[in-house]
Amino acid sequence: MLELRSYLSDLAGQRRDEPGADLLSVMIVSTAERGDLIWDDGLSQSMEALTAGTGTTQALLNGMIEAFSGHPDQWRRV
Repeated sequence: MLELRSYLSDLAGQRRDEPGADLLSVMIVSTAERGDLIWDDGLSQSMEALTAGTGTTQALLNGMIEAFSGHPDQWRRV
């Protein structure tokens, strides 16, 4: 996670200086304009946006594998 945070920090700095048409640019520019978030909060929100859904996907895949392991005939149908 430290590598991701470092990468996002560098990228956010670039987007602050030269905003693009992407979510990170919008978050950084709007944060800078409003002044309502500190840099670390903006990075944390960016990390959350990037990693959102991974836990849900993991749980879904685990459940699917468990279900198919008990019903191999259903797996063959897929």
